[in-house]
Amino acid sequence: MLVWVILIFLIGLLLSLADSFLKEQDLIRLTGVVVSLISLGIIVRMYSLSRRGEKEKLLKKIKEMEEKQAGETVGPK
Repeated sequence: MLVWVILIFLIGLLLSLADSFLKEQDLIRLTGVVVSLISLGIIVRMYSLSRRGEKEKLLKKIKEMEEKQAGETVGPK
């Protein structure tokens, strides 16, 4: 997913720099800047989540809950 976001960021960057080729300069430049900013925000969000280890924490919690549930069903009644 990170590769796709970086690719979208590069496309937005190229759109913002493509005003010398195209006639609709303002609209294309604005679109390029908006796409670049959105993809940059997604990149920063993905990086911060990976740094926090959110996925690993959730997987650990799921494993603990599964073990707890298995212990409750096996125990004496």
